[in-house]
Amino acid sequence: MNIKTLSRQLAGQVAVSQRDKAVRGDSVKVVAYGLELIIDTLIKFILILGCASAVGLGQEVLLALAVFWSMRSQAGGYHMRTSAGCTFMMIALCGISAVVSKFLRWNSVFLILSVFFVLVLLYWSAPCDTKNNPISKISIRKKMKRNALIVMSFWGIIALISSADSVKGLIMIPCIWESLTILPYRKLFGRKANSVSGG
Repeated sequence: MNIKTLSRQLAGQVAVSQRDKAVRGDSVKVVAYGLELIIDTLIKFILILGCASAVGLGQEVLLALAVFWSMRSQAGGYHMRTSAGCTFMMIALCGISAVVSKFLRWNSVFLILSVFFVLVLLYWSAPCDTKNNPISKISIRKKMKRNALIVMSFWGIIALISSADSVKGLIMIPCIWESLTILPYRKLFGRKANSVSGG
């Protein structure tokens, strides 16, 4: 049984259990889609953390995931076409962050420039929405942009006050990665954009 089928069955059971018939028709589809996202995310989270723990990088990967997901929740960004592709990219991000952070040295100037670079990209392009998840209200766009800048400022301060280069790397690499996923590449290269950015 795949995740989509399981989600539909669970949504159907929720609909049947609602005596006031509040969950019917299109609402079942919405509930099923929400459940599919939750189950898919949980599976990815367990898989990534399980692999990281197996190679002794559980804490490092947990920090990298926390940074990336807190940024992604506000800034948005391009998504892979499949769940498998998304999982692979998350494993790549966590692996790169965990390994590179052990070797990369972050002096104060480099770190401040990196934080500034990410803040500029967020101000310019966040939030980045997609065809499947458009953000049409200006007020929501402004709120998400502000929140993205606040979240990045928080992580930037944590990186600046941390004495460990590895922690700085585990914070900054996911932040830089996320800021690059929101850039309007198609607009930059003269092609029609698939997502709305800026605003």
